[in-house]
Amino acid sequence: MAERQFEYHDSEYQASRQEYVKRIREIVERGLPEPKPDWNMVWVLSGAEENFEDPSEKGVINQTKNRFETGINIAKMVAKLRTEEMSGDAEPPDFAKYIPHIYFNGTDKQNDFIRKIILEKAFEDKYSFPSEKITISPNQGIRHTGDQFSLFPKEYIPDKGKLVTVTDLYHIPRAEKYFKKHSIDPEKIVLYPAVPVTLPVRKALSEAKKIFPYLQQGIL
Repeated sequence: MAERQFEYHDSEYQASRQEYVKRIREIVERGLPEPKPDWNMVWVLSGAEENFEDPSEKGVINQTKNRFETGINIAKMVAKLRTEEMSGDAEPPDFAKYIPHIYFNGTDKQNDFIRKIILEKAFEDKYSFPSEKITISPNQGIRHTGDQFSLFPKEYIPDKGKLVTVTDLYHIPRAEKYFKKHSIDPEKIVLYPAVPVTLPVRKALSEAKKIFPYLQQGIL
């Protein structure tokens, strides 16, 4: 069966792109979500990059690295809120126990890279972050965001509190639709854009064009 072609000026296709632009604008106007003590798990969605090397092209951000670093900062902010509730402004000696876990399920190569730098104590040395608070999925042949959602362990959605999902701004509208497809309660989810927040024009245009065909094909 021939794959259906979607006309760029089709009214439904146009409406989908307009919805995407509107959602991006809403996220930007809202600003970054304010951390809460009940953010009990941080799920970092990977970018295309297989490691944390800085791109050679000027002005380009390594999305995998940027998202992971944002996840680390979120976990630290949550831990700080928790310790302030428990013991005032002073950081207690057992600060690490207040840090929520970070979950990562990238491609096999991405997973292997994170495991490697965990063994090298890179998270402790560079980020002052305890690597025991990072959980890497088994290598499952993940290829794309759809696989990450399909294989995400539902038991990692907290019974109480929130699951914080980190991805780039341009990618958030699609992530929201994946959560809906997998019947995950939106009240349990916080979608947090990777910081610094950027909106590469080419990626955003490509993303806006993808969503309607993905919906029609049952991908989303």
